[in-house]
Parts: sequence; C-alpha cells; structure tokens
Amino acid sequence: MELDLYHMAHWHHAAIQDLKRASQNGAATINSYQGVSVTTDRLAKLRRLQEAGITVPEFQFGTDDEITLNPPVLVKPRNELDFHGHEFDSLFTDDYIFDGEKVVQRYIVPRQSYKVFRIGEAIRTAKHHWKDGTSLERPTSRNFRQLTRRVADVFDLSLFELDIVVHKAAYVIDVNPVVSLEGISDAVQLYETCLREAISH
Repeated sequence: MELDLYHMAHWHHAAIQDLKRASQNGAATINSYQGVSVTTDRLAKLRRLQEAGITVPEFQFGTDDEITLNPPVLVKPRNELDFHGHEFDSLFTDDYIFDGEKVVQRYIVPRQSYKVFRIGEAIRTAKHHWKDGTSLERPTSRNFRQLTRRVADVFDLSLFELDIVVHKAAYVIDVNPVVSLEGISDAVQLYETCLREAISH
C-alpha cells in the first residue's frame, strides 16, 4: 500500500517507528524522521538548540553526585517517551538525590509563559494564564516568529509547538512535534490547510 502522506499525530514510540518506515519507503511526511527522533532525547534536543544559538535554561546531564547546578532545578529523564518520561522533579535545595543519569535544568521563574505553534507556514501564539489555567491566543511577536523559524530549520519540522518562558530573555523550554493548538481560534482550519498543502506538494 502506497502512502501519499504520513503525519505523526501521536507522541509515542509506535508512531515514531511508523514515521521512520514511511520515510524509508519514500512517503512524504509533515516532519522529518531525523528531526522528530532528536526531539525525543532531551539532552540531544537541548544541545542542538544551544549549538544553534537559541536560548535554553542552563542544563547538565549526569548522576546526582555529578550535578553542580545551583537550585532551583528541574530533574527529568533523558528520553521523553520512556516510562514516566513526562514526569519530573522540582528541587529547591542542593541535596540532590535521584536514580541514574538525568537531565537537570535550571528552573526559570516564568514571568510570562507561551506556547508558539508552527502549522505549515502559519505561526500562532497562546499565552498561558496561571491564575485560571487558561491559554488565550495573542498576536505573535516578530521575535517569536523569528525564533520559531530558527527552530524549524534546526530540526527540519513543519508542524510543532514551542514552550517558551520569558524572564529577562525568552527561553525555549521544549520543542514538541505533536501540537495541541490549545487556545487557537482557527486550529482546525490551520491543521487541515497544512495537511492539504503537504499532500499537494
């Protein structure tokens, strides 16, 4: 069976393997397999962003007795798709105790928190409001547009979301090739347009 297009809409190992097979078989894909596979590895992802000159929180990788970052920090598994891969610990003292090697990131106090979505050629922004937990669409700044295009080039992605925290600077906290589009008013239309354009190309 030949595919006109493969789009990975779920964030788990099986979906990434399907993306790999589609790519190897020459099917068109929304995002590159190589770029998506890097985003599953938190350490590789942070290093790639840092090498591209994109601002990320200071980070280290190692065992609890190797980490020298001052608290507060976030402690995360290296592989996002492993069991409990989405869980993390917030540590506020330097008495670090955790099992194995982990990615440890400086905690950035979020004065403002955003999700920026790239959907094909469209870029949209939603601001997170901590008081009520809602996300509301707002105009995308020139800085966010430029940042999103740089991330797209780094990972060869056309559909993704950025978690951005602003505190004196804009920090990229995460890059996710599966999008929620929470708070975006024309989300369905944008998604459909992105898929149609990919098929037509």
